[in-house]
Amino acid sequence: MSNATQRKKPTNVTSDASDASDVDPPRDAVPKAKKASLVYLVFQVLAWGAVLALVSSYLVTETWTWGYKGKYTNLKTYVPAQELVFSEEQLKAYDGTNPDLPIYIAIDGDVFDVSGGRSYYGPVRVDLIMPFFHSLDHASSHHILSFPLLSQGGGYHHFAGRDAARAFVTGCFATHLTHDLRGLSPEELKTVAHWKGFYNDHHKYIKVGTVMHAPIDPASPIPEPCNQASPQKPASS
Repeated sequence: MSNATQRKKPTNVTSDASDASDVDPPRDAVPKAKKASLVYLVFQVLAWGAVLALVSSYLVTETWTWGYKGKYTNLKTYVPAQELVFSEEQLKAYDGTNPDLPIYIAIDGDVFDVSGGRSYYGPVRVDLIMPFFHSLDHASSHHILSFPLLSQGGGYHHFAGRDAARAFVTGCFATHLTHDLRGLSPEELKTVAHWKGFYNDHHKYIKVGTVMHAPIDPASPIPEPCNQASPQKPASS
């Protein structure tokens, strides 16, 4: 019998070569992974939902916004800009006669940029209509030039560069191109508010500031009714 004593290897000693994969992961690793996976899933669902909504909108209405046209489809709405304050004299410069300047109109003190409707609010382009007049006889040319549309500009050029709030209600462009609202009925004042909302929520036009008016002398006469008044509907394009 050999004198060598066979010793049993301890079983509680950890081997240096133990596999690293046997080490348990940190307790918070699994929850974090699950949370990240859930966030990614939610993002995918929202992204595909948005794409589906846009495509469906275009197929049904031929627009990307389900037919909505308003201030929130105008990129200028999201561009921060300090509102301007104009005097009546300063506002006159923005009547469209200078092609390098935008076209502004004012309603009851609020000023709006309507350059997107230059064909409506700007003056007539003489360089475009003169070739047409040259093809007419003298009498016909004189008769056509007598039309208000051509003598004053686009159909709504009389609103440009001024606050003509009263004319928005009365349709009288001879004597009511003024901000003086005295004598209007409550319903007519609601109409003024309606038009302010129309321009404020328009998809092309945007509010740029206010115009300062001198106080109206209460003793001054109220603008008289106009016999040639006509219903007014500013351009919505």
